[in-house]
Amino acid sequence: VDKGYATPLDTVTSLGSAAMFQAGQGALVTDGSWMIGTYASSDFPMGFAKLPEGPEGRKSMFNGLADSIYVGTENPEAAWEWVKYLASPDCANVVGDAGVVFPAQASAVEKALAAYEGRGLDVSSFTSQALLEGGTFLFPVTDNASSIADIMGEVMDAIFLGAAEPADVLPAANDSVNDLFQ
Repeated sequence: VDKGYATPLDTVTSLGSAAMFQAGQGALVTDGSWMIGTYASSDFPMGFAKLPEGPEGRKSMFNGLADSIYVGTENPEAAWEWVKYLASPDCANVVGDAGVVFPAQASAVEKALAAYEGRGLDVSSFTSQALLEGGTFLFPVTDNASSIADIMGEVMDAIFLGAAEPADVLPAANDSVNDLFQ
């Protein structure tokens, strides 16, 4: 941040990285495949690159959604029919043909790839990562997740804003998180 290679947290938080990129105020954004359409609508040439490789290799958290029904819905039968359709190959094919996101069903992924290719988009940085053995991992699930996010969000913001040194604040944050499980 101090050398100008990364945007200060307060700027990213207020504007959002996608808006900054599309406004030409940022050169790189780490984001998921669900943002392909947003970035592809930019008014300048752009492309998609693989994630950086770390000490344990190149890894990406698996992205997925759940089609759910609100327990208080006034029409549970219609909601159930809708959810069944959302999980169907017919719906996956509609999504794939539109090239909006990668469908959850492999048979429709080829349709999405064809749609992206038809728009001149090389999205192989996403698909090649997903096909690597160990290339993806599931979102960590834990008890007290919202409390952990509150504790760590505040501490990490302070670090990123330069208001705190990691060595000074992370041990106490670690203790606070561990206390949630006592």
